[in-house]
Amino acid sequence: MMLGKYEEAVARYDHALGLRPGWPPAEANREIARLRAERLNAPGADAGDQREGADRIVYDKDARNPEGQETQVAGAPMSDEAVRALWLKRVQTKPADFLRARFAYQRQAPPPASGRPEGPP
Repeated sequence: MMLGKYEEAVARYDHALGLRPGWPPAEANREIARLRAERLNAPGADAGDQREGADRIVYDKDARNPEGQETQVAGAPMSDEAVRALWLKRVQTKPADFLRARFAYQRQAPPPASGRPEGPP
């Protein structure tokens, strides 16, 4: 579904529901994929594709330019893979954030069954 292949996603959710009937997450996701597929296939539908480009882009107005700043957009639209790569480059992580999340997860996890502490022997 994240790749925009909604009809394929519906088929896969149908398969999952065949294996596990009544599974609420699969039912909810199947419905979302079905609705998106319908919207995409509807006559005159706009799937949010930006190939045509914007008529005009205006940024925040300020005292020097009360009408805003117009920006010309040229070139081909970015592919989904390029957008994901750009997003990953912009994600800022710090070791402290990682450790905070890991320790919180470990506090919530049940103790190991062996009675020994987790980690290498």
